[in-house]
Order: sequence, then C-alpha cells, then structure tokens
Amino acid sequence: MPFRFETLENLLAEHEVFQSHPYIFIDRIEAQTTNSIHMVKNVTGNEWPTLAGAYFPMWAILETMAQAAGCLDKFLQADTPYQNRILTRIKRARFYRPVIAGDQLHIHVHLVKKIERHAAFSVQALVSKIRVSKAELYFFHF
Repeated sequence: MPFRFETLENLLAEHEVFQSHPYIFIDRIEAQTTNSIHMVKNVTGNEWPTLAGAYFPMWAILETMAQAAGCLDKFLQADTPYQNRILTRIKRARFYRPVIAGDQLHIHVHLVKKIERHAAFSVQALVSKIRVSKAELYFFHF
C-alpha cells in the first residue's frame, strides 16, 4: 500500500528526519521489504530546482536517492541504540539520461551490507523503466 506525501512527512518527523518542503524530494513510498524500498518522486516544472533550466539537476537526483536510502536505513536501525546517521560516502555515482519536468522518478534502494554501525546501499533511479542514475551510498550510525 503506497504512502501519501502527508504520511511520509509525518513518518519522517517521527523518525527525526527534519526535512520540510522544498527539501523533501520523495513524494510517495510505493513498496518496502526487509532489505529494500521503492519510492517515487514526481518532477514538476514549478519546483525550484527545475527553474534554472529544463532538466532536474544531477545534485537533486542524488539528494533524492540519498533521502530514499536514509529512510530505508532509518527503518532498518529502528531497534538499535544508534538513531543518528550521517552519509559518509557516495561511490560510483553515474548519470545516464536527463530527467525533465513531467517525469516520474522511481528510486529503488537495496541494502548491500550492514555491519554494526555501518550500512551500504545500492540505489537506482529509473524513469519509465529506463535507468537514469545509480550510486552506492554509505551511512555511519552514532
């Protein structure tokens, strides 16, 4: 069952992810399993990142991917004493196609490795089932 934006905003607030519009780049959680999550971002023409040009900037795609991985990481670490996290590394980030207004960005996050206070995620961004970006993201918990 997909989560709506308001539910997602409340969920992020409950987990102390202090983000608010326009800094929440995730619109909806489509599906979640034990080690993966699928989130959706609707790219619109009136968002501030797209005002500079017709393309959704690469840094905004990467931020969207990091927020999605951070949400999955928060869900995975819910029962540990380490409730704070920091993004420590972005590895092998690749951008293949531009994302334009009107596209629906699907973010797929998979847990690669979890060792005590470290977690590694493989993240993919798709538009119409075509990969537009991928990266490996690493988090440290404290």
